[in-house]
Amino acid sequence: MRHILDVDQFYLAALTFDLKGQRQNLPENLSIQQLVQLQSGADARLVTYCEGLSEDVLSSRARVVRAAGIIPEQVDRLLLHLFQHQIHHRGQVHAMLSGTRISPPQLDEFYLDGDLPLRAADRPLPG
Repeated sequence: MRHILDVDQFYLAALTFDLKGQRQNLPENLSIQQLVQLQSGADARLVTYCEGLSEDVLSSRARVVRAAGIIPEQVDRLLLHLFQHQIHHRGQVHAMLSGTRISPPQLDEFYLDGDLPLRAADRPLPG
């Protein structure tokens, strides 16, 4: 969970042209509650960022801090990389929890009208 948050914060910093933010790491001794709170904040920032996207922004380049120096990366590809990273690791956690007595969280997204009853407790989608 900490790794997902570290990477999310790194790429959010890159997407918002924050070179200093890309060099910051989370403290080692965070509680699970603190990690959940920080991840929720990072998720909200990512949603807000994506809501403001345009073709111009998607085709622009962000500057990503790497060991070899600052590498310009196209924003749309950076977002694809970030989302794939999230899917990969959240799927791993889901699979790991499936082998325990702890029920894994719902990861499938129900966007179809026929799935409305399955998402009744979720935040309503626009439209």
